[in-house]
Amino acid sequence: MTIRLSPLNHRWQLADLTRYKVAVEVGTHRGVFAEELSRVRGPGGLQYCVDPWVPYPGDRLLADRGADRTEDYREAERLLATYARVGRVVLLRQRSPDAAAMFKSGEADLVYVDGSHERYDVAEDLVGWWPIVRPGGLLAGHDFVTPGETFNDGVQAAVLEFASARGLDVLLIPENAPDTAGQPWSWYLEKPK
Repeated sequence: MTIRLSPLNHRWQLADLTRYKVAVEVGTHRGVFAEELSRVRGPGGLQYCVDPWVPYPGDRLLADRGADRTEDYREAERLLATYARVGRVVLLRQRSPDAAAMFKSGEADLVYVDGSHERYDVAEDLVGWWPIVRPGGLLAGHDFVTPGETFNDGVQAAVLEFASARGLDVLLIPENAPDTAGQPWSWYLEKPK
């Protein structure tokens, strides 16, 4: 396993790299990345947006405020409405493992993981979605490197452990495009053909 920089300079380029017919975003939140991924993709391509839209157990900020994430769901619906009307986006208000069970092996060209960042949850997402990625497709995600951090025990640890066990290289997207500089870096793994 090696860790290296990708030729991409922001995560939205994953749509161009995969030319996806089917993509899945796990952890859609308010739909910003899903909207950009659909817009960049142009005509064609179906994207599933998976999120239970409930506070994650480790999300103390939302739990302390008593938030239920209904507003996040409504914003995702609003932002993605145009794509949903033409059958390009489907919102799945489900937990990640339940949604993964709905897909066939090798069905997705791209799965982008950005749900709970707790190590156990990330590991569960990686194991659950890996079979859904087609050979040559990508399993990717967000928050591998966050500015100001040197290591995180959630995303980094889970991705490195998963990749190492399978002998896969981890490619990092440094988010250094003019409109994304300073944002958390994304990562991806290519499934062998």
